[in-house]
Amino acid sequence: MVLALWGLTLVELSLLTFRKIPFTCSYLPGRSNVNRAFWLCILVMVILLTGGAIVEQNALERPRSYVMLLLALAGAVYVARRRANERAKHEVMVFEQEPIPAIITLGLGPYSEPPSAADNRTSAS
Repeated sequence: MVLALWGLTLVELSLLTFRKIPFTCSYLPGRSNVNRAFWLCILVMVILLTGGAIVEQNALERPRSYVMLLLALAGAVYVARRRANERAKHEVMVFEQEPIPAIITLGLGPYSEPPSAADNRTSAS
């Protein structure tokens, strides 16, 4: 139960900022830092798993503590799920990632338009 609730919490937290439909965005080379992200995740997970194992071992020795741990994890899943649903109501789904243009203009001419908020959002992600 603890592992299932912990997994659900991680899934819901990872979906907080992800507003793309999987496998619909094209791959743009040079946009990911897989090496850094991998080692950072490994480091964080080792620290979290060590602390979590100690907490779970202590909770398994006392039934009341175990129930409290399960309730805390269930509450975390509930809060993360509600927060993800609330954010999903206000954000726009992205179907395709646009590459950054080769020439960037300042938008100062009489016939040019200033960059829109959508352009800033896609270039920041």
